[in-house]
Amino acid sequence: MFNVNSAEYRQAATALNYEIEAVFRKNLKYFEDNEPDIYRLFKDYKPKKLRLKLAPEGYLNLFNIDTGLPVYPTNPLEYAKKQVEIHLESRPVFTLNLMLPENNLEGYPYTKCISKLDIIYDKITINVPTKGEKEVPHMFMFGGGLFLHLEPLLNTLDIKSLSIFESNHDSFYASAHLIDWSEIYKYFSQEGYSLSFNITSNDESDLHKIANIYYQKGFHNFPRIEQYFHYYNDEISNISKKIKSHLQTIIGSQGFFEDERIGLAHTLDNLKNNYPINSKNLFNDGDISNIPVIVVGNGPSLDKIIPLLKENKSNCLVVSSGSALSALLKNGIKPDIHVEQERMSIVANWLEESTMPEERKGISLVALNPCHPRTFKLFDSAYMALKPADLGTDLITVSGLSKYSLSYNCLPLVGNLALSVVLGLGFDRIFLAGIDCGMVDKENHHSEDSNYYNNEKTYSKDVIDSNALYGFLKVKGNLREAVTSTPMFSYSRIELESLLNRHQPNCYNLSDGAYIKGSKPLLVENFPKLQAINNKTEFVKKRLDLAFIPQNIDDKLIKGMVSDNIKRYNELIVSIEDKFDLKSLNMSELNDNFDTLELILKAIKISDPVVHRLINGSVRGIAYKMTVAKYNLSNEDFDSYFETVRPIISTFFKEMSEDMNENFYSYSNF
Repeated sequence: MFNVNSAEYRQAATALNYEIEAVFRKNLKYFEDNEPDIYRLFKDYKPKKLRLKLAPEGYLNLFNIDTGLPVYPTNPLEYAKKQVEIHLESRPVFTLNLMLPENNLEGYPYTKCISKLDIIYDKITINVPTKGEKEVPHMFMFGGGLFLHLEPLLNTLDIKSLSIFESNHDSFYASAHLIDWSEIYKYFSQEGYSLSFNITSNDESDLHKIANIYYQKGFHNFPRIEQYFHYYNDEISNISKKIKSHLQTIIGSQGFFEDERIGLAHTLDNLKNNYPINSKNLFNDGDISNIPVIVVGNGPSLDKIIPLLKENKSNCLVVSSGSALSALLKNGIKPDIHVEQERMSIVANWLEESTMPEERKGISLVALNPCHPRTFKLFDSAYMALKPADLGTDLITVSGLSKYSLSYNCLPLVGNLALSVVLGLGFDRIFLAGIDCGMVDKENHHSEDSNYYNNEKTYSKDVIDSNALYGFLKVKGNLREAVTSTPMFSYSRIELESLLNRHQPNCYNLSDGAYIKGSKPLLVENFPKLQAINNKTEFVKKRLDLAFIPQNIDDKLIKGMVSDNIKRYNELIVSIEDKFDLKSLNMSELNDNFDTLELILKAIKISDPVVHRLINGSVRGIAYKMTVAKYNLSNEDFDSYFETVRPIISTFFKEMSEDMNENFYSYSNF
């Protein structure tokens, strides 16, 4: 035990300082050559709250700069070893839950297949215990502190893929004085191993990078993800939830067979009506208008903004998105433009039930190309926006379309498309109203004038069930410190931020919801005084006609192209279906099958992107389900399970082929 005021202590501390500085310089050099982002962050870094120093007991520890208290209650190395022992006893994991909003619809091969696979699997096991194998396909490590647990952990488990999430810059800076990070990276540079290091600040900057790993490798390589929590607090909890919820969202949004097929059928019908197609992005062309525009979503904060909208409906353009239309019309506010993005016929049904033809008169509709044809026909003037990464858009753009502009970042919610459209029309002075991406109260997710509520103004059971399933997140608030969000709302916010970063308009957010980076929070009482817009209807039409132009695309040409694609599909599908012959395969052999499947899909993407878009999400989804079952079940139980589900998978491929060859252009009735 040292007296911290003694010469002996100072001498020991000085000697240690030379040693750890040498380690740090070596790490810094390695990061400069191999991890430039980490190097830039830490080359001149100064600790803010935590500092590494010699403890009186004779070992190095992290200390709180303000209080002088140690972070680790005992020797950090012994603490790390004990923590690894405790982890090995529990091995906490999570599995992505591939679910679809249209599960088990008749006539939808993929959704029927997934639903039946789930039902049978759930009968076999409800709560599968963690296997005790040494090999870990993938581990998420939340928080690292001094990262002294890495050595005993890697000596005990064979971790193939490790993703580290550390939000505390001070602790990583300290670890770089103790750990030779080049050796850690060298370990994971072996064939079949990978390391993803994410120095995060509790935002979404790393989410796309993590998602890309899953896309590139295939979700089947991540049947269960082991979780290691070195420390646990609200910040780490929120990071963990955000990452898992984002992965949960993207695995369900890869696109699936019937979605693409039906979307194309709708697109072709919409082309027959020669709706003007989005041909220019006026913002990118420099054709900027400073006329104020309010983009209206149906978030719960809309109710308090309604009086402002009533007062200014003649002083700005009002753009409604989705179900916000009925809330506006109920309050005597007719939007200038209404935006829709969903392909299902339920959207047209909702519009017919919640609005009257005379109310819709004079409103211009902008909708994505795969939207149901009936949705377009409910408005006097309609314009077609082009959805990126969409089968219909792919075929339109290679069929002789002279000029086109895609509505980037238009998903997952209709508010994303509304902002994308407004920016594409060249508007630079934008106000967001009811674009909440979150809620102050979990029981109030939308405007009370919304059809999401029944007459007693209680929230739709479907929405409650969805949120209960995927979980709630705490995020930074726009007009308050924090609000509650959901995976889908969080995904929407990320895309809104990307869109604003792409164009960098003057954007103000009136919504009492999540903070949206790229917009400035604005209280209703601070809304600027606006002047009435002369000839507003004429101005809106002129603006729309600048960006949306009739193109006279020959749908027969597209159908001819599809006919060629169907022929190629019939040639390719046999080799794909063959990879689902999984009887008596061990885990390694099953993974080899699906790794080969990934290579086949990548080749198809190059040779025939249309066929790839049709089958990619569905085929990968079923492969993921099979891998999860194989990983969790004993060999005997899996073989029994596979014998039961094999006919279901065969039926999926059969029905998909029938739809390709016989029902390719049929509509959605949902």
